[in-house]
Amino acid sequence: SWDETVRVWSQGTLECLKQWNSGVRAFSLALAGDLVCVGGDGGALNVWKWDSKADAAATCIAELKGHTGLVSKLEVDSTRHRLLSAAADQKLIVWDLLKWTECSRFEHTDGLYNVVLHMPGAEHPGITYFSDAVGSIGRWNVGGESLVNSWKAHGKGEQGTQVTSLLLLPDALVS
Repeated sequence: SWDETVRVWSQGTLECLKQWNSGVRAFSLALAGDLVCVGGDGGALNVWKWDSKADAAATCIAELKGHTGLVSKLEVDSTRHRLLSAAADQKLIVWDLLKWTECSRFEHTDGLYNVVLHMPGAEHPGITYFSDAVGSIGRWNVGGESLVNSWKAHGKGEQGTQVTSLLLLPDALVS
């Protein structure tokens, strides 16, 4: 959040079970087992290991460097070994969560707002959809660093018509 904390809330009692200072104004969160990935402003992307026990401390175990702009969306694959990040710096980056390294990168022409990753075993594994600052949606081949295609989905292609949300269904993409 804007106060640079990450908090875990009880769904039943709505009380704060755990809180830690992430040092990042978080704009996106992703969960990979006991890892919480936090993306924020200035390209910050931190990975925290946390224990579900309320009194256990969370520990920052990795700071992934590759973005220079606001990290707007994080997505973890179904194996929980890969993290995909999209940012205002026009980059999509795939990270290896076992080695803490960058696997591949795609650079777009406009700031990126959202990503949806096809999970392994889906009809087109290794494909991600992304949306940008001028109303376009694109498909990227994650393994090959190539743009499959993109199209103007909203607005007339001007700044301020960004597609801020994507939802992948079994046979459709909603924006």
